[in-house]
Amino acid sequence: HGSETVAVCESYEWHGTAYTQSGNFLYALNDEHGCLQVDTLHLTVHHAVGTNERVIVCEPYSWHNAQYDVSGVYLYNYNDLHGCPCADTLHLRVTSQPELLLEEVINATCNQDNGSIKILPSGGTLPYRYVFQPSGVEAEFNHLAVGNYHLQMIDSIGCTAETEFSIENIIHQVNLVQVTDAHCGRADGRVEIAATGGFGVYSYQWVSPIVSDGPVAEQVAAGNYSVAVVDSNGCSLTLAFTVSDIPGPDACFYFSVSN
Repeated sequence: HGSETVAVCESYEWHGTAYTQSGNFLYALNDEHGCLQVDTLHLTVHHAVGTNERVIVCEPYSWHNAQYDVSGVYLYNYNDLHGCPCADTLHLRVTSQPELLLEEVINATCNQDNGSIKILPSGGTLPYRYVFQPSGVEAEFNHLAVGNYHLQMIDSIGCTAETEFSIENIIHQVNLVQVTDAHCGRADGRVEIAATGGFGVYSYQWVSPIVSDGPVAEQVAAGNYSVAVVDSNGCSLTLAFTVSDIPGPDACFYFSVSN
């Protein structure tokens, strides 16, 4: 009777038969004297299992202590822990880096959250998603409030592009230029205002009884008033003012001279 203990890679041939799996095997035969003989095989078969990776990147990829920056299929041959030959396979696709161009920033107006941006994304691997950093909030390109923003674009494989921008508040200013008070209870006061900034043409909405469609109001009696100035975007600012009455002497005289 014979007994063998064997450890091999992949397969082992014994008594004319190839064995590919580990196990205990028996082989019976008659010897030259016609006696039954049983041989025993204690077999361990090691199967080398290599890896098979499929990777998409936008920058050089490190694999088995080497850098790869060109798309292709790569093999790495080595012996495993049992000394069996093994091969790892890398299917590599190298894409371009995503790019994010800020095309236009539209500022907010009239203290509202109505700023917006226009961007030009390119490169990378679609689809993209956009977040504001460091908050991580999904980006919305409209209805932006005044402030400083850091926008990050992330493609489908996690490659990023970033840009920064600021939303400012565009609003007009209304100032008093001159108030000429009324005299002696008469409606002879005058008010002049000036509007700057904002958008387009201004419209003027004077409080009754003042009648004017421009920045100057005349024939104004003493009193407290206001005027709303509206720009072309519909942004309205109201300015309050007072016209005083300058009294004359105890009696006011009006002279009429006729020929």
